[in-house]
Formats: sequence, C-alpha cells, structure tokens
Amino acid sequence: MFNLLLIKYTDGAVYSVIVQALVTPLATIFWTLFKAEPNFRWFPVFDQSTIYVLGGLVIMMPSVIMYTIFSGEAEARELQENDLHSEIGDRTLRRVNSEPSLHVIY
Repeated sequence: MFNLLLIKYTDGAVYSVIVQALVTPLATIFWTLFKAEPNFRWFPVFDQSTIYVLGGLVIMMPSVIMYTIFSGEAEARELQENDLHSEIGDRTLRRVNSEPSLHVIY
C-alpha cells in the first residue's frame, strides 16, 4: 500500500526503487543496534558486515539527497518552460486572430 502511494504522489517508480534500496541497509543498522530475543533490548554488535552496510549508506544517502534536489529543480525548470511556451503560443494566437484578413483582388 505504501509503495502505491509513493508511486502516485512522487516522481513515480524511480523514487520508489530508491526508497526500497534504502530499506535493507537501514533495517540492518537497526537490527545491529537492537536484539529481539529473549526480549527487545539495546544490544549493539558491530562486525565486518556492519562496515559494508555503513559504506553503502555513505554512498547511497548523498545520492538520494542529490536526486531529490535536482529532480525538483528539473521539474521547476520544465514547468517554467511549459508556461513560457504556452504564453508565447497565446500571444501568437492573439496576434494572428487580431490581424485583419487581406483579400487580394486581381
């Protein structure tokens, strides 16, 4: 359900895949810090796999932030261009419609 809402209200499937790619490393970090058995408690265990997870997050998090920033800028630029094109098109239509039609008689 969350995935469908994410696709509907964001950039589409691309952003959904980015979020899904972050879920596994973040869940691994969470379970590195806590232990579920016999009762849920703080029990940090750092080993070699934790280093790989942290390294992956160091690469992925700035990439996600840059994607979010630059996709917003690209969308704003596209909206400005569309507004400019529609404004120019409206002016052209007004100019064409306001010109008197000239009939040449031979």
